[in-house]
Amino acid sequence: MRTTQLTGATPGLGARVDVANAGVEALTIRAPMDGQLTALDAEVGESKAQGAVLGQVNSADRFKLTAQVDEFYLDRMALGQAALFNAEDHDYRAKVAKVYPQVINGTFKVDFYFDGTPPTAIHVGQAIDLKIELGGAARAVLLPNGPFYQDTGGGWVFALDSSGRAATRRNVRLGRRNPDFVEVIDGLRPGEKLIVSGYEAFLKMDRVEFTKPDGN
Repeated sequence: MRTTQLTGATPGLGARVDVANAGVEALTIRAPMDGQLTALDAEVGESKAQGAVLGQVNSADRFKLTAQVDEFYLDRMALGQAALFNAEDHDYRAKVAKVYPQVINGTFKVDFYFDGTPPTAIHVGQAIDLKIELGGAARAVLLPNGPFYQDTGGGWVFALDSSGRAATRRNVRLGRRNPDFVEVIDGLRPGEKLIVSGYEAFLKMDRVEFTKPDGN
């Protein structure tokens, strides 16, 4: 009698297990592709509305690099231009995929795609130093790229006289620029000293004199 009852209960138990598994499967959210889950916005027991965004899945083979480049180089960027970078102690290559010509705050945007196999441990928002050659190497007179450039547009500088106690306004012609230096094409000689800090308070002045705190 007991054996018959247990045998008869087995199919019903299996059916209930199938229903429970189906319920769990219905609650399982699956991403449309393989990748790395980032920016997960969900807590245990939290209710979410239908269609709500729970997170983001990044596919390693769909990453791209985005850079803000100084407007001076806008006419030197071209599609397919090669760039180099290092990640995970290995060298990788990238190429220019798209150039956005809109200049905002003195820079324009450039997208790069990976040329070959991308690094495996990269993630969204990660900073990478790119190296891209925008012109051939040449000897030039250079000056530090300071805040003065934004104030004058590179049209003039304050150059110190031989005494070092005064600086006068001098028109110059500047060329190529990188984050550290600016090329001098005309208006300055090698060895001259300049003020490269901000000129905001001196834009209407032609001469600046320096004095010691005691007035001498």
